Amino acid sequence: FLFFRRILWSLSSKNEKIRKATIEIVRNCCFSKTHHKSLVRETQVVERILLPLIGPEKFDDVDEEDLEGLPELLKQRVEDEDLEREPVDSIRQDIIDSLLLLTDTKYGREALRLKKAYEVLKVYHCEEEVEETSELVFKVVERLLADDDP
Repeated sequence: FLFFRRILWSLSSKNEKIRKATIEIVRNCCFSKTHHKSLVRETQVVERILLPLIGPEKFDDVDEEDLEGLPELLKQRVEDEDLEREPVDSIRQDIIDSLLLLTDTKYGREALRLKKAYEVLKVYHCEEEVEETSELVFKVVERLLADDDP
């Protein structure tokens, strides 16, 4: 997973093609449910794919208590008012797709909850203008809020 950890840094590349290729690799890895635990535990995949979804908006609607549990990497980004959200629609959609794939397993859902994905998606969803991506965000949120017990 060392290679995978290194490739995740490419999500912040200035080159759109590199960012697109990187998130496609991440998404393809998320198809393998048997690897969700390793992906989440041994890499910062959740934090890294949530980063490009954070824009300059304030997290005023999010409880301060919920922000306290935000991973340090995301917390720094939330506090940066000069940053831009991922500008490419298809890349944002692939990010949400990857998150949706991670919700296919209980471990993935727990990891997303622990990393405060819901709080990030709550703010992001209000800014997303592409209907299809917005619907995917809703599916991810629905799964995160669902009770895991049968």
